[in-house]
Amino acid sequence: AILVHSLKSDAKYFGFDKLAELAYNHELESKANHIYYVYDNFDELMNETDRILNIVRQYFGKETIKKEEVSTVKDKTILVVDDSEVISSFIKKIFNNEFNVVVAKDGMEAIKQLNNDKLVGMLLDLNMPNVNGFVVLEYMKRNNLLEKIPVAIITGVGHDDIVKKAYASNAYYKKLLVEKGVTPDDINENDSLPDEDAVTSKDDSESTGCNDYSYGGNTPNNDAMYKAAVKKHTRTIIIEILVISSLINGGFFPIINLNPDNPVDIGLLRLFLIAVAVAYQAEAGSLESLAFAKSPMIKIWGFNLLPSLIGMVCRYFIEFGEVSNTYNFTVPNILAQALILSLIPTVVCFFTKKRRAKKRSA
Repeated sequence: AILVHSLKSDAKYFGFDKLAELAYNHELESKANHIYYVYDNFDELMNETDRILNIVRQYFGKETIKKEEVSTVKDKTILVVDDSEVISSFIKKIFNNEFNVVVAKDGMEAIKQLNNDKLVGMLLDLNMPNVNGFVVLEYMKRNNLLEKIPVAIITGVGHDDIVKKAYASNAYYKKLLVEKGVTPDDINENDSLPDEDAVTSKDDSESTGCNDYSYGGNTPNNDAMYKAAVKKHTRTIIIEILVISSLINGGFFPIINLNPDNPVDIGLLRLFLIAVAVAYQAEAGSLESLAFAKSPMIKIWGFNLLPSLIGMVCRYFIEFGEVSNTYNFTVPNILAQALILSLIPTVVCFFTKKRRAKKRSA
């Protein structure tokens, strides 16, 4: 930013408007820490600088500097498959000097490039729109292309299920597996790609509107992506559960009134709202099974008990001094509220974790 600021000032002083404009753009982007802008536009800035230097040299009657144009024939091609232009552009700059780099924005474009005889390697993202990376790996596996074209996975999703599937597909993921503490011994015969039935056939794609190699809705791959998304946003999910559960606990207190002196009128609207509250608590338990995958159940129950207490305390102070507090805040009502709305997500979480464990062992 400091260097291009000086360059901008000097260029503007001498009337080199184009160079001044390029330097000014670099200054702004550099101050904003947009390093990829610098990578992508650095050559343009340097070429304009060289052009201006040659104009100045000509003005003073000196010999201009000619760039040595080296024309190299690149007989090896690397395929970069990623929907992010930032990532693909960055990788292209790394390998562009030695390889011809071809970019594909999704799995379908990648599959069309696989018949390139000069292709010596592939950098493959897993989570992409339309056709994802696992479909590409499946296609290559069926057509015996993995031995011919090494595949390295580039992905921000580091869930162990994703890693195992990529490794089972013979992709070059071994280094990442070691870093994550997963060894080939941890991978059993069932840790492979989804069955061929999970891949939408060409005939089905015409009626469903899917691509030839796209997955259906409930596939193991999508389930793994769902788990990875939950793990990535664990903090947000925990805050959401705490806030919404606290509102539910406070708003529906007492959910069951055990005080005979103040019976609660159970109408259809209240029943409906209670059903919605219970359904949400159940869904919260399902999310907790992933967010707290390695936590003991007593800790999860304690977490679910917290919004019950927060909700009741808030309700008490909102209606402080009112007669309803005297009738509502009895020991049986408080215990019933705390137990019911904390046990629902805890029980759902317990059985969901148990079902997943059984599925893995099978």
